[in-house]
Amino acid sequence: MIRALHLLDLPRISLSGIRKLPNQARPHKRLGLDKLALLDLLPMKYWVGMGKQRQTWIQTRALKVQGLVSAKCAGGNSVWEIDYLLLSPELMQEEMDLLYGLTLGAGRCGVDKLFLRLAADSLCLDPIRDAGFCFYKKEYLYRLEKGEARTSHKTAGSGQLFHPVSSENEFGMFQLYNSVFPLHVREAEGQTLDEWRAAREERWRGPKAKEYIFLEEGSVVGWVSVGRRKKNGYFSLMLRPWSAVQPDALLDSVEGLLPRQSTLWCIASEFQTPFLQALEDRGYQMVQEYTKAVRNITAKVRRPSLVPIGAE
Repeated sequence: MIRALHLLDLPRISLSGIRKLPNQARPHKRLGLDKLALLDLLPMKYWVGMGKQRQTWIQTRALKVQGLVSAKCAGGNSVWEIDYLLLSPELMQEEMDLLYGLTLGAGRCGVDKLFLRLAADSLCLDPIRDAGFCFYKKEYLYRLEKGEARTSHKTAGSGQLFHPVSSENEFGMFQLYNSVFPLHVREAEGQTLDEWRAAREERWRGPKAKEYIFLEEGSVVGWVSVGRRKKNGYFSLMLRPWSAVQPDALLDSVEGLLPRQSTLWCIASEFQTPFLQALEDRGYQMVQEYTKAVRNITAKVRRPSLVPIGAE
């Protein structure tokens, strides 16, 4: 049986072996946190202060929970991200009826798109594709143990190259995104400022998570998101192609923002080739390959409209 999660299901999930299953979904904010957090599953209406909307669906057989999928809104209410996908072995290569249920529930909440990141070697890629998801981008997770770095780099201890992100430079960040990613990625993640804003994935969690930009002659040419958890430091970044800023210089400053973290983690896209090479030259090891997928829930309707004479 497949249905939306009820509040009374939480005790059953707590006692179920499903909590021991690996999470197939790999959102930024849960990197290294594979265990299911029950409080994450509570819809906003059940828990004061939970914040964003959420839909959770489960698949049961008798009294056993065999599968669970949960999604929450990302940057905007019309775009959601799947952050939990837990499946018993017998469900891994079956039809993903759970995803159909989630899609139905999300559509009723006015959601236009669902995003999902998985390991590239996940056993459920084909069933997820059959459920209407389109894989459009590869990403790589890199790790550096500072004591094992092959080369020595002097880091900018204060991260002085960066300026904190503000609403004033949001459009500059959008232009940077447009310069880094090809058309098929922008079609999936947003081609207008509003679409991009709604689809922006929640980054590293915690009170010390921050975003910075790097300016060159007043233009945004670099961006970084950093987070900390104990001895681990996390970051994602973008650099405008053909910028005068070298990837090594930007990485120096990024590492300067995380001076006390002994292990650094970075997620980089396949379209950031100079960064991938710079990371490997500094001793970062690629430890996981991801693939990201999108599911369009609503379809855009083309309507006749008036345009100025001469417009293409």
